[in-house]
Amino acid sequence: MPRTFYNLCDVAAVEDRRARSIAGHASQAMADRYRTPAILEDQQRELVGKLLQMADYQRKDERKLEEEKASGGEDGGETTKKDGESLDFLVESLIG
Repeated sequence: MPRTFYNLCDVAAVEDRRARSIAGHASQAMADRYRTPAILEDQQRELVGKLLQMADYQRKDERKLEEEKASGGEDGGETTKKDGESLDFLVESLIG
């Protein structure tokens, strides 16, 4: 029951001290003991989704570079981005 109570309070955005008061817990440590990281699971899902987007973006960028090299002849043609530069930009845009 305490885990369900604290999870529902977290979802309903109940102020922590109020939830502890209702549950009869004076310390934050006791409340944390009964919390399930459900919110963290949502954040993890979101971050994994972003990582998959980045991997897909990198694959598309690599294919584009291969096509440029194939069409540019022996020297590979002129590229405007260094390897991984576009991926770094994407990472910064996702986390920043």
